[in-house]
Amino acid sequence: MQKVLSPFRARATARQPWHFALPRAAVIIDSGAAPFLWGRHSCLPLKPLNTQADKNVCPTKTSRFHKFGGEPRFLGNAPSRRELKDPKRMSIKFKCPHCKKPLAVKDNLAGKRAACPACKKPILIPAPVAAPADLEAFAAAALIEQPAAPKDDKPTEFVELDCPMCGDSIKMPVELAGKNGQCPACKNIIKVPLPKADKPKDWRDIDKKGPTAAIVNLPEQLDDAWGTELKGRVSREALEDAGAIQIEIEPVGWGGWIKRGLIAAAVVGFVSLIFFGIKNSRAAKVEKDVFGEVWEHKKKLDEEKDPKKRLHPVLVATIHWAEGVRLLQQDKGDKAREKFTAARGCIGSDIPKDMIVDADLFLIELAWTQIDLGGTEDQFRTKARIEWDKGDKNVLKEVTQTLNRIRSPEARVIAVRELSSELITRKKKELAISLASGQSAQEEKGGASPVLVQLTALVFAHGDVKRFANLIKPPDPKIPLDLSVRLAYAEGHARKGEWEEAKKFADHAGRIPDRLETNIGVACVLLTDKTNKEAALQAGQFVDKALELTKGQKLNPWLTLQLCKAAYRFPDHAARAKELADKLPPNFKRRAQLEWLLAQLEKSDAKAEDLVKALPEHDGPTRGLAWVALGRHFGSALALPEVNSEDGPYRVFAKIGQALGNKEPAK
Repeated sequence: MQKVLSPFRARATARQPWHFALPRAAVIIDSGAAPFLWGRHSCLPLKPLNTQADKNVCPTKTSRFHKFGGEPRFLGNAPSRRELKDPKRMSIKFKCPHCKKPLAVKDNLAGKRAACPACKKPILIPAPVAAPADLEAFAAAALIEQPAAPKDDKPTEFVELDCPMCGDSIKMPVELAGKNGQCPACKNIIKVPLPKADKPKDWRDIDKKGPTAAIVNLPEQLDDAWGTELKGRVSREALEDAGAIQIEIEPVGWGGWIKRGLIAAAVVGFVSLIFFGIKNSRAAKVEKDVFGEVWEHKKKLDEEKDPKKRLHPVLVATIHWAEGVRLLQQDKGDKAREKFTAARGCIGSDIPKDMIVDADLFLIELAWTQIDLGGTEDQFRTKARIEWDKGDKNVLKEVTQTLNRIRSPEARVIAVRELSSELITRKKKELAISLASGQSAQEEKGGASPVLVQLTALVFAHGDVKRFANLIKPPDPKIPLDLSVRLAYAEGHARKGEWEEAKKFADHAGRIPDRLETNIGVACVLLTDKTNKEAALQAGQFVDKALELTKGQKLNPWLTLQLCKAAYRFPDHAARAKELADKLPPNFKRRAQLEWLLAQLEKSDAKAEDLVKALPEHDGPTRGLAWVALGRHFGSALALPEVNSEDGPYRVFAKIGQALGNKEPAK
């Protein structure tokens, strides 16, 4: 019988299977090296599997035990020396099935038919019966390692390659593989590669390492095929899903949360960029279509023979103004400036007298928008805005050219007062004084420019008083106040926030028209002052006093328009202001109606359907300007007028307002 034994030691050098025959009463010595058989007759070395017989002389019992410290273990009876030398011993023993005589035959006769030597009847020789299993030997056989099978490949004598220097096909001795050698053709030193085995790759030829029991159960695995590793991973996932395995979740920590936040912000930013890009693209297309429609409308009206049916010059200028505002919203300062210049060019010196009021008021609005052309140093570099007072193209120059086209002195006073307040709000006090100084230098018929009063008020409030001491003399309490002195010091104290002092100058004894004009001027200054939140509230007392002084007085239409504009901001005075507006000339009356609509749009409860019913009269450009204001405030919520309706010609101006939207240019 054949058995396998391992010495059960950790040293890998001693892990060799051994093939031997067990004699009766034999002892296997675990020596840590090659095991050997100790019998009652002699010490026989065991034969390793797949190797030649070991010819070494077995050491004596004493020396072997003493050197390795092994303990002899009894594994059972072993055959005699003669039986070990006879490989064809009689190991099949059985009884004749006919006569029951015990018989013994050799192993090589198993499965053959023969005649019983006793009864002469034919019998079938059975297979040899295996000896009882030895559990200890089976365990030893299960854990022993098998040596790698010897390779029968004959080493290659030459290495064939192409010389990298000369390109010739050469053969180099295999001893130079992996080393440097001399090419026999070009005599250059080259690197000789290792020889390649010609044996085809076989998926069944894999190295199996480990104990014998593990090797027996190790399955054959193919490349890119599902194996036990994938099966084990799937099984773990199934256990995790079923809750059979406790999953420990590592805490996120500050770094993890910051990383997640950055990723989320990046995703939101990317989505927002796409959204606003699509939105802006659509908006740009809509704007292009709107302004194209407006210019087509103008071209069609220009073909009318009746001049009254053509588009009003102020409305033509409004189209250029609207295009400039949209470019300014897109941070295109240079192009916006060109559009504003075109709008100013529509108001020429040959404009009819009945259009002067509308033209002057439009120029004031245009100058307001041109202030938005100014910006910061960064905006100057990117050409999103232009310089305030430097270079050939600057804000002061553009605004001055616009104000120079104003025909009415009263309109110029209104412009300087309002524009100065806006420049002071933007911390451009010196620029405001320069603007007023330039406008006051223009002489008017009958004496000095009325703008000089505005310059004095600005210098008194924000400038160098000593520098302008010769402009207007300080008030003398012994003599009645002159209108210029009253206005200058009243508005100057109002700009400084000294409302009580301003009230003293406004209510000082004197002519009623002078007191009326002073109260209106102070109220307008306070309503345009954005640096003080209480200024607008304080303006109410001056509006109230001015309305009181209007009784029985013949008013200047410019002053009445200014008073109505201020009174519309106070609900208690709106009714009285409407009464005054109805008595104005038609061109001033239409403008007063527009100012009332603009005052209503400043309220949070304004409704488009109510305001449409109170639009200005059709004559002049104010109705078209009203539709622009409504479209800009309500946007797409505004119901456009029908094409064939009374307001059909103003439909395109409502679309202009919707295109601009309720957006102010970035300051």
